[in-house]
Amino acid sequence: MPVEPQTLQFYLDKISASPEFFRSGRMVRFLRLVVTHTLEERSERLKEKLIGIQVFDRSVEYDPKLDPIVRIEARRLREKLQKYYESEGCFDQVRISIPKGGYKPQFETLAILTDTASAALLPPVQGSSKGSRNWRLPLLFSVGFLLLAFWIYRFSRQQKEIAAQTNASFETIPFAGEIGEEFSPAVSPDGQTIAYVWDGNGRNLDIYLKSVITGLRSRLTMDSAADLSPAWSPDGRFIAFLRSSLASSALIVKPASGGPERLIAHIRTQSGTWTGSTGPLTGDSGPAWSPDGRRLVVSAHADESKLSYGLYLISVSTGGQKKLTDPPGEDHDFYPRFSPDGKRLAFVRYSSHAAGKLFVMPADGGEPHQLTADGAAIRGIAWTPNSRRLIYAQQRAGAGQLWSIDCSNRERSPVHVNSAVAADPSVAMGGDWLAYVETNENWNIWRARLTNTGMNAPEQFISSSGRNHTPRYSPDGQHIAFVSDRSGAWEIWLSKTDGSGLQQLTHFKGSWLGGLSWSPDGRMLAFDARPNQHSNIFVISAHGGPAYPLEQDSFEERLPVWSRDGRFIYFNSNRDGSVALWKRSLADGAVTRVSHSTAFASLESVDGHELYFDQGNGEGIWRSLPNGAHPATLPGLTHVLSYSNWTVSNQGIYFAGGDAEETELRTLSFYRFSDGRIRAIGRAGQPLVHTPSMTTSPDGEWLLYVQRDYAASDIKIRRGALN
Repeated sequence: MPVEPQTLQFYLDKISASPEFFRSGRMVRFLRLVVTHTLEERSERLKEKLIGIQVFDRSVEYDPKLDPIVRIEARRLREKLQKYYESEGCFDQVRISIPKGGYKPQFETLAILTDTASAALLPPVQGSSKGSRNWRLPLLFSVGFLLLAFWIYRFSRQQKEIAAQTNASFETIPFAGEIGEEFSPAVSPDGQTIAYVWDGNGRNLDIYLKSVITGLRSRLTMDSAADLSPAWSPDGRFIAFLRSSLASSALIVKPASGGPERLIAHIRTQSGTWTGSTGPLTGDSGPAWSPDGRRLVVSAHADESKLSYGLYLISVSTGGQKKLTDPPGEDHDFYPRFSPDGKRLAFVRYSSHAAGKLFVMPADGGEPHQLTADGAAIRGIAWTPNSRRLIYAQQRAGAGQLWSIDCSNRERSPVHVNSAVAADPSVAMGGDWLAYVETNENWNIWRARLTNTGMNAPEQFISSSGRNHTPRYSPDGQHIAFVSDRSGAWEIWLSKTDGSGLQQLTHFKGSWLGGLSWSPDGRMLAFDARPNQHSNIFVISAHGGPAYPLEQDSFEERLPVWSRDGRFIYFNSNRDGSVALWKRSLADGAVTRVSHSTAFASLESVDGHELYFDQGNGEGIWRSLPNGAHPATLPGLTHVLSYSNWTVSNQGIYFAGGDAEETELRTLSFYRFSDGRIRAIGRAGQPLVHTPSMTTSPDGEWLLYVQRDYAASDIKIRRGALN
């Protein structure tokens, strides 16, 4: 039986989002390529060289006889498909297979059981007694009827799901396929132009305009700072955006046709790390225009007495500010979006890293109304033209999907796209198409041998097709614990010191997890996790088993570090209204505050006589006694590092970062205790991730750090009606 393309597309997306495939971008590309060529009757072109070039980025000189990558990966693809159909896909109506000896897929439609077929599954009737046949025959028909009814019900439900998920007919087409990262698409009110951010192939983040009709592109901004989050005024004449630096952001309005910029206000914004990523396309702080064009709303930190980031309404003419939201604790509000009718404001509230919920509220203020409750990472929202529904991008089971939710009854359904990871939707006012970002990130652990004068050339050490971070050597140097999403969610993994013998320790299947620390005896690991959408400290045996919370409360408590004597665990907490360093006694559970001011990441000296910590904001490293007494900044280390990428050795501190103007962490340096001298020891090939992910081996021979090896984001257009 032939398979309808939209039905096949539904199952392709289902496979792509499954645990077997959602972090295997190459496998998904491989599968989509062969299926698409077959559907378009181009299967005769499915040669090994074509697949090597289009899927595995081989050059046109690629020789399949010398490089067997396609044959090897085809075998893996067949194995993954088999595992998928043995687990999550066991009830799929349509099955895709790739027979050995070629790359042309086959599509099999499973038949619905009839009463005859279901009867054939029953055991044969034993004996020849007429009475026996009389009671078995009605039973046979009854069971067959029940099976038939069940399969009819299941088939009907599947067809409804297919219809809902395919959103009738649609097509996805590339829009801005420049080399590098492009994101934050904003469709103009007339639907003819898209404003977006492009890094110019790694050079600088600026705003560009591109016609949907002609494809012509123009550059709107040229500042050396990062220009982010373009937003069209309701009349289409102006574009508001944020010009971002480490310290603050400038809210700027500029004519869409070009011309002088106008500074509206300086605001303090938050980086995208709160949303569980390090790229600039996450953690959208606005701006968003009010429908009357007189005001802009942004996410900002304007109240020094608060830890949270709320939404502020800013007058375009005067720059005057009005607070709209006052999130509790350390919660952050991101992605502000006004409804087209001007009555409501939607936003995402993050209660912890990568734990966000969707809210709506009256446009001029009032009590927010919560729409979603699952606390996953949300990476972009947009209203439909009728102001009744929201399209939002959510990370679920490791994959980024677009969803549509009704703001009145919270009924939601997926929005079908031809991408494994989708983010940042922007809906055209006509309602028949939207722009979104297809994203992919790859973080890997790198290793460099340390020398007397610096370090040798670094090498990729622990890697996967997804993301890995926070490597930590065991005290005996025989194992490395690290965090990875290779299983579909952030979990702790263990390897031998050479990177072999991988073993998964945790099974949280939730959002962000990090802050690894070994106990001095090497028997336990401490870490932070968010099973209840707030960060708490857990411990687990290095041999595996259940993880136990030290305490479960509503505070944000992160980055645990064992004291060298094993008696305490240091951690940062907002339990008293500020982010400070605390420590917990493992003997009696007593908790005491250590730092007198803001503190984020910490480490004791190797001898345990001193405590080092930072403030998580690039303001240098501090030193104190283990009880917090006599705090002072280390001379020469003020304003030289960011995002807690540092580690302590016997002789000094290894750290990442340069001066305050360095927006990408690549420089690796060493601070020597004996004379306070700082020297650069090397440079990473790609930017380091913004997590506390640097460490040295116990013998001081190796330095580990985490590098963002690959990041791609392309803007695509989805044409077709939305739910």
